[in-house]
This record gives sequence, structure tokens and C-alpha cells, in this order.
Amino acid sequence: MVYAELFLKVDSECGNGDGTLTVDEFEKLLIICGHRLQEKILLAAKIRRAFNVYNVKTSGAVTGKELPAIMSSAGHPLSEVQIQELQGGEENLDLEKALSVYVPNNNLRN
Repeated sequence: MVYAELFLKVDSECGNGDGTLTVDEFEKLLIICGHRLQEKILLAAKIRRAFNVYNVKTSGAVTGKELPAIMSSAGHPLSEVQIQELQGGEENLDLEKALSVYVPNNNLRN
């Protein structure tokens, strides 16, 4: 029951009181509970969340035009050269490939 109360407290004080937590709010909850997520886990979660906003067809891939917005919203803007390197000549980029570059040793699944 204590965790539920902490969840509601973080949601009301740090969030918008909608009964859900963003990645940042969840991190605050974990800190209050005495835990801390590894930076790569937070980055992977932010990239996944941003990726899912653009991956409306749920194909698991986004275009090179969508990629800059995704990475910027995850706090990691990309240069044009970085985008081209990630794409490797392909029109689309899948999430796991992006995560493999930005979150080394990524074994984090949805």
C-alpha cells in the first residue's frame, strides 16, 4: 500500500494527476523509494516513448525525416550525418537499431 500512496503523491505533485507517470516522474518515484535507474535504461525508455509516438503504423520503423524529432524529444538531437549513418542507406530505421547505437548492450524489450 505504501507504493500506491507514493505513486499518487508523485503523480499529484510532479505530474498532472492523471493516474499515470511519465518516465521522468517514474524516476522520481524510484528515487523516493530508494532506487535509481541506470542512465541507459532511462534513455531507452525515452527513445521508445518518442518512437511510439511516430510509429503510428506500429511497423517498428520510422523514416529518416521522423528520426530527428524522435531523438530530440528524447533529449539526444542528431546531426544530418548521424541520421544518415543510422539509416545506412535505408529509407526507414527500426527501433532496435536506434537503441543499439544509443544504448549499448541494450537488452531491454517493451
